[in-house]
Amino acid sequence: LKLTFYETAKGSLAEFRTQIDIACQVGYIDEKVFVDVEEKATQIGKMLGALIKQEHNKILLHTPIAYRLLSMNIIKTEIPDVLIIEPK
Repeated sequence: LKLTFYETAKGSLAEFRTQIDIACQVGYIDEKVFVDVEEKATQIGKMLGALIKQEHNKILLHTPIAYRLLSMNIIKTEIPDVLIIEPK
């Protein structure tokens, strides 16, 4: 399942960020290198977060209630963070 892979990757990224932080603190890497790598890790984390959200939406869209809401045009192509259903 893609979701499991993405969540594992995000956890691995968190471990990596901890390791580079420690490496900088003990002097194994220069602070400039640390900042550069940390910025890239932040970007990758955001991308993984978006992929995780996308996979969650796909899973939610394949539930019976989602099919019903889609057929009633209450939701479009993705589940919003907050679903408010107002009577017509």
